[in-house]
Amino acid sequence: MQLYLPTSREDGRRRVEFFDLLTALFAGPLAFFLRDPAILNDDRFYGAIWYCAISAIAGVLMLLAFDLGRGLARYASLRDAFAIAQMSLAAVALTSAGIFTFTRLNDVPRSIPVIHFMILTSVLLAGRAWAIMRRERRYRRRSRTVANPEQVLVIGANRLAGFYLRMVDTLSRGRTNIVALLDANPRYVGRSLYGHHVLAPPGDLERVVTEYAVHGVKIDRVIIAANRGDDARW
Repeated sequence: MQLYLPTSREDGRRRVEFFDLLTALFAGPLAFFLRDPAILNDDRFYGAIWYCAISAIAGVLMLLAFDLGRGLARYASLRDAFAIAQMSLAAVALTSAGIFTFTRLNDVPRSIPVIHFMILTSVLLAGRAWAIMRRERRYRRRSRTVANPEQVLVIGANRLAGFYLRMVDTLSRGRTNIVALLDANPRYVGRSLYGHHVLAPPGDLERVVTEYAVHGVKIDRVIIAANRGDDARW
């Protein structure tokens, strides 16, 4: 559940990122170009112009309504992805309703709203994915300056371990290196959690530590993330 901020702390300004604005303005024309470039040269040209104009207005209005610019693109989450999908659907629905009022969609192929929705959603998500990748590259460059990071082995591939892994990836700045995970569930062995490999069951802890030592990796700390029912605890 999302809690509201105290009124004295609420910033009522709506923010629009430049990349999002460009996407909203050009998603409509791009949808027509992908659907049928020849439509811009025949008698359906004016219908396409109406659709593109209304789609640009609707896109900007929905960007403001959903306030996508409030979130930091380089820290986008699953909640942000849902908000983008909802904003795109609302923008396309508003565009379709507006163009239907003027032209009854006579000069607009029925697939255009679908393509428009897919372009809006995919481009906005791709922009945030690119921002996250840039942040990760900058983070890795800074991480190289740490000479001897702490080598950590995590026991448990669960929600608590996932929270810890994300916290380390975001905040440790190269001071902590997750070597691997151990988990008692045999189905998890060989798989990965947030990019970190589940290596063996916890019973093989001593053997795993010894094998890493043979390869020159000294395990500095073992962290246990234990689950009890739906509650995760240390």
